[in-house]
Amino acid sequence: SQKILKPMVMSLAMYLSYEYKRQHLPTGTTLIDRIMEYMESHSDSVTLNDIASHFGYHPVYISRLLPKKTGKTFSALLAESRMRRAKLLLDHTDLSIEKIADILGYSNSSNFYKAFKQYYGTSPRQL
Repeated sequence: SQKILKPMVMSLAMYLSYEYKRQHLPTGTTLIDRIMEYMESHSDSVTLNDIASHFGYHPVYISRLLPKKTGKTFSALLAESRMRRAKLLLDHTDLSIEKIADILGYSNSSNFYKAFKQYYGTSPRQL
């Protein structure tokens, strides 16, 4: 149970820090800032439709807004968010790579390995 609780507590701490940041940002935060925060806190299961529904916009609008404001697509931003969390979990827990892949929302560990290698240029085992 310790192996499961530790990453869950870390994820909770990340979520709390994002919520604290969100609640204490100046009122002039932009839509893109709020979208990015939402993606960070829901990166294990978020979809473009989830974001559009949450913020009350059409998915096509969101899919065009993200690259215009960030220079990256929804998929690229989601992959970045997941890879940051993956590195954190790999560095600070002793969870298996398969469990980390599951926590991050990957349907199987081979997809996680491929995404990790593409993002970091090395496999999760070599990190």
